[in-house]
Amino acid sequence: MLLDFSGSDAISDVKADDLPEGSVRTLLSLWESRRAGRLMPERKDFNPSEMVGLLPDLCLMDIEAGSGRFRVRLFGTRLAAMSGLDLTGHYIDEVKGGRGVIERCNVLIRCKAPIYRRNIPLKWSPRKYRSYDVLALPLSSNGVDVTMILFLLEFT
Repeated sequence: MLLDFSGSDAISDVKADDLPEGSVRTLLSLWESRRAGRLMPERKDFNPSEMVGLLPDLCLMDIEAGSGRFRVRLFGTRLAAMSGLDLTGHYIDEVKGGRGVIERCNVLIRCKAPIYRRNIPLKWSPRKYRSYDVLALPLSSNGVDVTMILFLLEFT
């Protein structure tokens, strides 16, 4: 399973101070600052040059209006190396394990708040990491609906 933020150790509506030092805290702090009092920030509120060190670990998904399908817009180079796949441009419903990913994305869409999960067993990578953490952040183009999801995965 590629992205898993279900389970008893998932934290919804997480704040940056709740997270350990590192990439997840950095990204959530940036997300919180870009939110600027709104429910969630827009994609255009982020400049990739501010996140150069995070880009290899990011996955950005579009939620297509009407169909509700999830399409991977960006799949970081480290994620591609870990999974052996570059999912950029692919629909999640066409990827092995995609159904579970869609269910978890729908949880985020309903709660419209960051979700963080730690120590997810890593079963899908050829690398020798044991687990990963995932931060899922909602983005909106209209200030109300989640229209994109930004993920950061850290391998341990």
